[in-house]
Amino acid sequence: MLPGGSPPEELVLESLQRLADKRAISLTLSDERLAMLLCVLRSGRERKTRNQQVRATFGVTGRAEWASAAAIERDLQQQELLKSLFH
Repeated sequence: MLPGGSPPEELVLESLQRLADKRAISLTLSDERLAMLLCVLRSGRERKTRNQQVRATFGVTGRAEWASAAAIERDLQQQELLKSLFH
């Protein structure tokens, strides 16, 4: 990574978004999905860290917000291309 450049997680997301936009890969990434995917990439496989990322990114304060964030994460987990990030 070059000094002053984007963090690697963001570069990965930009690449995935470009490939998805060109339909080179079968993946649909809305703004919410991109935000959740960034939380996943930044936290690695650490659930506690991921929850902190999700809370900060989505402004989660109650059950409804957690349910919404969990639904987005489950949706991403179903994407064949992304399954290895969750397991």
